[in-house]
Amino acid sequence: MASSSRHEARPIVQPRVATDCEALTVGSQKVIKEETLTENFCPKNQDIQSLVGESSSNIAQAGNRGPNPVPEASQMDTEKLMKRMESNREASRRSRLRKKQHVEQLERSISFTEMDLAMISPQIAYYQNCNKRLEMKNNEMRKRLVAAELDRAYEDGNMNFLPIHIPFFSPYTLIANRESARRSWLRQKEHTAQLEIKRELLQIKLSNMYQLRTYCENEHRRLLMENNQLRKSLAAVEFEKDKRLVMENILFRERSAAFEFDKA
Repeated sequence: MASSSRHEARPIVQPRVATDCEALTVGSQKVIKEETLTENFCPKNQDIQSLVGESSSNIAQAGNRGPNPVPEASQMDTEKLMKRMESNREASRRSRLRKKQHVEQLERSISFTEMDLAMISPQIAYYQNCNKRLEMKNNEMRKRLVAAELDRAYEDGNMNFLPIHIPFFSPYTLIANRESARRSWLRQKEHTAQLEIKRELLQIKLSNMYQLRTYCENEHRRLLMENNQLRKSLAAVEFEKDKRLVMENILFRERSAAFEFDKA
């Protein structure tokens, strides 16, 4: 009787082995372990018939679940992994979108700067040509003024006359080929850096062009003022010369009239 009861009590250990969850491989070879069921099926003062009933019920439940059941913890970890992968893909997409927008903004800035340079270049050329013409006119008027002053000094008997003279964006991508992704990222970074450098150079060039235009405008105004002063000086010298000639002519006529009167 006791041997038969011991023989019948052996299957009690089988449900524990059957219900233990082995290692489960999910997604990217991530091993998720389940806690081992540690229920005590063999208390000292328990009836053998109840143990046999519990063992049979456990075996039936294990048969209904089927082989290799998936625990709830592994499902939760799988969902977390899928959410993480989805968030990584979304972050990578947003990073690529930000980089694309940044590159487009740089290209627009470069195009606007080139348009400004194209608009300013003709103005600078015009001012430079005007300045050259004014400089030539001023030189010619200086020569005439010096000649007129020399003539006046010679007539006055003063021979001591001397003339006055310019998203790091870290892509959080989940790509299988990391080397290819790294090279692609390096190319994008180099292209962005080149665009940044080109934009800085164009801004510096634009600033220099603005300064050059301002200098040309100031030089143009200075030359115009000098031209006006030279014209006034030349007009004053010619007026004095004409006045002197008129006075000499009047004096000569008076002397001639007096001589004729004395002679008569």
